[in-house]
Amino acid sequence: MDIKKDGFATIECIFSITIVCLGIYIVSNVLYNSYEFTLFNKDRFDMLDIAKSKIEETKYIIKNNSESKINDLNKKDKINKFEVETIIEKNKENYQCYKIYVSVYNEKNNLKLESYVFKQ
Repeated sequence: MDIKKDGFATIECIFSITIVCLGIYIVSNVLYNSYEFTLFNKDRFDMLDIAKSKIEETKYIIKNNSESKINDLNKKDKINKFEVETIIEKNKENYQCYKIYVSVYNEKNNLKLESYVFKQ
């Protein structure tokens, strides 16, 4: 009978170690994935901040400059690790209304924002 108890204890230990290893694997996998999502979202937040600031800067320039200077604002820039493209179109339906397109992208992500501004 002593032999059967020792065999049962060995099987019990193997199952216990297996369950603990599976638990550790699941926890480490969840932590790694959340870290990856955090890095992905950080890039998206940085892109959104850049696009918002570019739109506000372009709106300010449109409101305070002549039409010839406004046409020169269509350009591509590089800010940190992102490419930023700004396109301004005059809206033909409304008087002195401009549509602003801002695209921010890198090798992984792409973000496009558009807005309208009225020249006063």
